[in-house]
Amino acid sequence: MMRLLLPLLAASMLLVGCEEELTVPGQCPELCPGGQPVVRDTIVLAIEESDSSFFGYTGRGSVTSLLVSNGLAAGEARAWVEFPVRPDSIQMSDSTRVYTTDSVRITFSMTGRDTTVDDLKVYLHRVPRTLDSSSTFADIDQHLVAGTLIDSIIVPDSVRSGSISRLITDSANLANLIPAADSGRRALGLRLVAEAPTGVRLSAILGSGGASFITYGRVAVADTSRRRQTISLSAADNGFALQGQEAPSDPDLLYVGRVPSARTILRFPIPEFFDDPSVVLVRATLELTPSLPIVGLKGDAAVVDVRGVSKDIGAKSSPVLTISGSATLPVDSSELFGIDVLNLVRFWRLSEDPLPPVFLLAMVPDGGSFHRPVFRSTRSADGKPRLRITYLRPTPVEQP
Repeated sequence: MMRLLLPLLAASMLLVGCEEELTVPGQCPELCPGGQPVVRDTIVLAIEESDSSFFGYTGRGSVTSLLVSNGLAAGEARAWVEFPVRPDSIQMSDSTRVYTTDSVRITFSMTGRDTTVDDLKVYLHRVPRTLDSSSTFADIDQHLVAGTLIDSIIVPDSVRSGSISRLITDSANLANLIPAADSGRRALGLRLVAEAPTGVRLSAILGSGGASFITYGRVAVADTSRRRQTISLSAADNGFALQGQEAPSDPDLLYVGRVPSARTILRFPIPEFFDDPSVVLVRATLELTPSLPIVGLKGDAAVVDVRGVSKDIGAKSSPVLTISGSATLPVDSSELFGIDVLNLVRFWRLSEDPLPPVFLLAMVPDGGSFHRPVFRSTRSADGKPRLRITYLRPTPVEQP
């Protein structure tokens, strides 16, 4: 019996002794891990005096949203929209017929609001057609008085986004909207009334769809099926102005967003440990300190988008579109704002054609948001832009 047990015991001991060889080639313990991975966290400050903001990327004539507000801390905003000439007759199969207006429906696409504030109304005023992208807040607001009021669009409390409209049937309102001595081309000014300070974003022509002006009319023809006619017009021009948006910027601070929109460039030194190919990057976070509490519209998301650049040529640097980092901006917050940029930082280490260690910051939506963040720069006494990098050094190998 003992003779049988000895070979079995020897075989089992052999299997146990070679278990690590199945996963780690070589002889134990020469190449067996003998310690814990080394995880390190480091702060890299942006290069002094190398960061700056540039304005004018998206002008006031190229906005994707129209802002309208009522006592909002982020800014008081008024908007306007102009429609093309409405024909005074309708071409039918046999002839051109004059029509009589029964009603008009004006529709906007709402893309953002704060749903915690109820009883929103967008007031529609008749304004002169001289308003354009250079018009200031005062230029628009002076026309939004009782005598120019046409009607209002009630925004349902349950609606966060989507179509909002008003069917105007009252003869007096129609007369104000379409006076007898009418050029056929009309413009509307927009202001907001609500139970508390708030705002809305409406889609502009260059956004997901501008305003529409639909006329429901009647023509005097014998065929009753052809008496009712519809004329649909889409907005030909639009814009908005935010009170105080013309205020000059501080060259010692960093900006994204606003109108005309701003972008910011940040430059960093490449850390020395990047030269070690065995180092594994675990995390990279761009950290920015707000100069003032970040203002905006609650419930309406705005994002800071971070891109690398293919070549660093300042304001005209071309962003790399295939990789990015982003983070949603808070409202009424002065806390440190972090953006995950790990995928971008990894491209600084490419052996062939690496990206320069530069970040280009912009805001989405660009040129049409209540959010107006302002961050401290390398010229600030504290809160300078910085990059927090967590990396892993390889596990030490035991030596015999």
